[in-house]
Amino acid sequence: MAGLEELKKEVAAIAKQQARKVVEIGRKEADHVLAQTRAEGNSISVKARDEAKVLGENEWRKISTARLKARKEIANARNSIVDEAMLELKKELKSLADDSGRKSEYKQVFSALAKQASEEIGANAVLHCRKADVALAKSFGKVGEPIECIGGVIASTQDGLEIADNTFEALLEENSDVLRAEAHKRIFGGAPEKATKTNPEKKKKPATNAKGGRK
Repeated sequence: MAGLEELKKEVAAIAKQQARKVVEIGRKEADHVLAQTRAEGNSISVKARDEAKVLGENEWRKISTARLKARKEIANARNSIVDEAMLELKKELKSLADDSGRKSEYKQVFSALAKQASEEIGANAVLHCRKADVALAKSFGKVGEPIECIGGVIASTQDGLEIADNTFEALLEENSDVLRAEAHKRIFGGAPEKATKTNPEKKKKPATNAKGGRK
């Protein structure tokens, strides 16, 4: 992988693989939850409709309210399932970094991240990574204090005023909207409402957490 864009494709590929793993469970859970919420919504709508017949035409507002409530409950149920898929994706990335049987795969990913972060900071970049990844990081320059993260690397200037955060956590956060939309599409067959894409431009930022890392 030549750089960050390739890395993002790798993260997206992992997301798709993980989505496939949870799709059957997700669909079953979705069917169950959605059936419940729709049943509740139908019950509310029927009740409102019956009341409307008795109380008059103005009471049809209750039906609209009931339908809106039912749609909201369905949307919340779907979002909860997508949340679970995102947690599974994070676990998959952690497994990539921790599994001894996937060392070569992780080395390739880590190398792409370290190279891109180092180039972004420039000469004399200092790398911060997990203790387990120090040996890998030394191939790309000076290594500073270790950080707590599930994988990946942070490059900083020597004074620590700027960092390029290429930890797995940062990549997941930056691509959250895209990955959630992908998970939603693969589980439910369509994009969630108001789904947006994150800005693919990666910017340097103050090194407020270069040594503290993410837990």
